[in-house]
Amino acid sequence: KIVTRLLLGFLSLFGVLYAQPVEYVGPVTGLPLHESLSDITPIQKQKQAAVISLPFIENFSQRGHRPNLNLWADSNVYINQTMAKLPPTLGVATFDGLDKYGQAYNLRQNSTGLADVLTSLPIDLSNPIDSVYISFYWQEKGFAETPESEDSLNLQFWNENDSAWIRIWGTRGSKLETPEKFALVHLPITDTAYFKPDFKFRFVSYGSRAGYFDLWHIDEVRLDDQRTFADTLFNDISFLYPHPSLLNGYDAIPWFHYNSAVASNFNEGNVKQTYQRNRVVSIAPYSLNLAMYEIKYNGTTVAGDLSERPGLDNGHAPNIPITFNYNIG
Repeated sequence: KIVTRLLLGFLSLFGVLYAQPVEYVGPVTGLPLHESLSDITPIQKQKQAAVISLPFIENFSQRGHRPNLNLWADSNVYINQTMAKLPPTLGVATFDGLDKYGQAYNLRQNSTGLADVLTSLPIDLSNPIDSVYISFYWQEKGFAETPESEDSLNLQFWNENDSAWIRIWGTRGSKLETPEKFALVHLPITDTAYFKPDFKFRFVSYGSRAGYFDLWHIDEVRLDDQRTFADTLFNDISFLYPHPSLLNGYDAIPWFHYNSAVASNFNEGNVKQTYQRNRVVSIAPYSLNLAMYEIKYNGTTVAGDLSERPGLDNGHAPNIPITFNYNIG
């Protein structure tokens, strides 16, 4: 009986060990379930505007991971603040092989096919004053997978006369191993076939439909009249990434751990933040106070530096990411 029990105990232990989960690192094929479903109700309930008036401006800075349905007719692209490298402003629209619920379009299709699409609502372009331009910034890969040479990102206009989408601009994947800087596309609209009360445009990506592959990112989409060829800067000073954690090596810590003798080991002494000025100083005089910050707990200031340092940024060139440190110890 002793031998039998030892044998059964060994087999039970072997079964427990055998059933232990094995860590596996692989590509993302879907968003977390709670994150995917949390946005379904707003998508269904939100009402869309009938027609949009100029200007059309979108920098994807809104909260949540779905496009603004006051500007866009669909919601398959992923709005985020962390997947692109050094975007012009905080927040981008990311194109991949996942639908609006975070599920792969087709897990069996690794070959290039129609993936994410982002379509504008109708825009009243029936009576532009002069010089209509559409512009946007784009980047391939960012911090994710690089599109292959057969993959592409495209801009299309709806031609009502032909009842067809017309390709206006496009680019293919470059197979680069390092992320590219965001590139600007600045295009005039001169064909009167598009000067309609219900003009529409869309971005279309082609890549793997099997998951989080072949990524493209866009930012600062602008459509307006009375623009020029040189109208490539916009009046915005923007952080490029979310504010970093104030904790050293952690995003969150239970209070009973933090509120202990080792709390000082959890505090981040210096915080790095990156911003960019998307304009030139000569447009209007201004100063930035980059060192000003205040941290409060239950309404009480626990740390801060409210000293003003005017002119700290005036020597920086536009469209150049600047990283600065500040001490919160």
